[in-house]
Amino acid sequence: MVTGAGAGIGRACAVAFAERGDRLALIARDRAGLEAGGGGTSSCPAVVDLLTDRRNS
Repeated sequence: MVTGAGAGIGRACAVAFAERGDRLALIARDRAGLEAGGGGTSSCPAVVDLLTDRRNS
């Protein structure tokens, strides 16, 4: 599992793992970055909400 796979270091890691034949789950904030990588990938959008404890804010 590679987080931040849409750009930067995350994408570089994903490419390196893929080149050595690893099977990957890629996670990014938007679909465009993942799909720009090509390489036989498919995307499955998901909405993830992170709750914050605001009692001490």
